[in-house]
Amino acid sequence: MLEWGCWKDGLVVPLEGICVSLGGGIGRGKGGDAVFGWCTMRSLVIGADVGGATASRRWTEEYNLLDYEVVFANLCDLVGNSQVTAPGSAPSNAVSFPDSGDISELVEAGNWLFVLMPGQRTVDLRYVSTSDDTEMREVDLLSWLPLDISLAADSGESVDSGSVASDWEWYFGESFQRAYTIEKVGPARGDEQPSFAEVFMSKGASEQALARTVAGATIACTVDMTPMRETVTAVASESREQLWDGRIGLVPVAGDWTPSDVIAGTLEHQFGVTTERDLTRPAWVESVQLDGEQAVQERLESVYADYEVVQQAKELLWASGEKLETLVAWAFEELGSELVMTAGDGEWDAELAGEDRDYIFEITGQNDAIAIEKVRQLKDWEERAQTAGFDNEVQMVLVAATHREAVPGERPQPLTEAARDFCATHGYWYLDTRDLAAAVTHSVSPERRELSGEGLVAEHAWRVGGD
Repeated sequence: MLEWGCWKDGLVVPLEGICVSLGGGIGRGKGGDAVFGWCTMRSLVIGADVGGATASRRWTEEYNLLDYEVVFANLCDLVGNSQVTAPGSAPSNAVSFPDSGDISELVEAGNWLFVLMPGQRTVDLRYVSTSDDTEMREVDLLSWLPLDISLAADSGESVDSGSVASDWEWYFGESFQRAYTIEKVGPARGDEQPSFAEVFMSKGASEQALARTVAGATIACTVDMTPMRETVTAVASESREQLWDGRIGLVPVAGDWTPSDVIAGTLEHQFGVTTERDLTRPAWVESVQLDGEQAVQERLESVYADYEVVQQAKELLWASGEKLETLVAWAFEELGSELVMTAGDGEWDAELAGEDRDYIFEITGQNDAIAIEKVRQLKDWEERAQTAGFDNEVQMVLVAATHREAVPGERPQPLTEAARDFCATHGYWYLDTRDLAAAVTHSVSPERRELSGEGLVAEHAWRVGGD
């Protein structure tokens, strides 16, 4: 006959049926004292690689649970993992969950199994049969445990600080972003599974959980097993009590925490094992400044500002309409000159006052060459400029981005032959936005070539058909 009891106040209390308790801390002896049974603790991590652990294994690799005092089963590794197949699949990359008998022996020997639970209970994994037939199967990530675990959907972040076990305060702070709570843990009902004791989560038993919500729901817990066996002989029956110091920990991984963080933190805080994990960026980092850091920061900001200028200059190569007009005005401003932009139909697009000459600009962007109809517009502006009150001689300039869909260095002639002849006859200039973009880029490059807007026009505008 097999009976079960639970540890309470230093005594094994027999219960009708089965029962266990929940609690935090390292392995306990009678009376709740923390105990270590190892000189050199051996730890196994399944599904993650954490420096400081004795061994790490993938879910598809072989491992012997009974070689280790502490085992971490990282179920988070199976979420979205297309490299593994469902348990029982023919390929060698099938997931291999721990054997329930090995789990029973692990815990009975006073050792630990921590189950790191993702935000979902099931995953869809590909199953491949021996005949290479493939189908998707839903896999319960907790089905291999010798426990019947009920989870309740409960998204939130509240934590009752008074319920947090002292050696888990590093993990459960004032808030913990959860997807569910642990509603009930009971014995597995399969014939092959050992009947671990049933755990009932009640609001009045906060010592049973590692952490609870403000409403009293369990966020994480450890499960203790205390079996009582009765031996019946011809003379009498004799009850033999046996406390299992080992435990199964059910710990969700959520928020900014990674499974490696949780494993490393558990090894450090529960077992005193220092790991090689990277420390999460401390809050004080932003308030501390190293010698010379300000100068580096200023240089970085300057370089980034120059980079932004270059990226905007590239838009001159393909923009059109009002966007191109705005970009041309911005480019001249970057070069130290201010265009006067005009508004409304029937007017040229911009003006620039020079020292000995003033300029009128017509700005356009198109996917082909400039036709004669467009440059004839310059003739109209020239005639109107004669009565517009300019102090200096006025030069007509066409600013254009042509063949915009082509790579800038491979673009054909920007003007048709008729347009070129017309500009040559009337002395009109043409400024390609490729030259304008290059001038802006050179102004912020390491060479820092200085060139004013008027200098740009004088140097780069094409005197079509002329000098």
